[in-house]
Amino acid sequence: MKFKNAKKLQRGLPALLRKVLRISLLTTKSKSLQVKPPVIQSKSLQAGESLLLTILVMSLILGTSLGIGYILLQEAKITRDLGNSVVAFYAADTGIEKAMMSPSLANFNECFSYPNNDICYSVTVSPGANCSSQNYCLQSVGIYKNTRRAIETKF
Repeated sequence: MKFKNAKKLQRGLPALLRKVLRISLLTTKSKSLQVKPPVIQSKSLQAGESLLLTILVMSLILGTSLGIGYILLQEAKITRDLGNSVVAFYAADTGIEKAMMSPSLANFNECFSYPNNDICYSVTVSPGANCSSQNYCLQSVGIYKNTRRAIETKF
């Protein structure tokens, strides 16, 4: 029934029926207002989708940040080991220099203190018959913080 026709019918009815009809018309109007259009429902779905998308993007950013952090820590470790490698190399070089300066070529080991750690080198002397040199082969191994570097000299 249309609302215009209902108003015409109200005029000829007793007062009690008019009140009942008016209440039914008001509830009909309010019920029609209570029905939510589909656009509002899709907005609530969009809110859930945007939350999901936000969580996905945040997870992606977190994963990328953790990956970059891990790579940086590994690079820092490699850089630290590179510094240890240089110290071990110079310890081996010191062993070669000391062996060449000594009047008698013989095998020897030596360690000396460096702040908080010991630096060691070990020199092995081989006569010319045991190596590819005419006189001697000197092999020195420098050790610093579990890093070993070796130098071999032939003369």
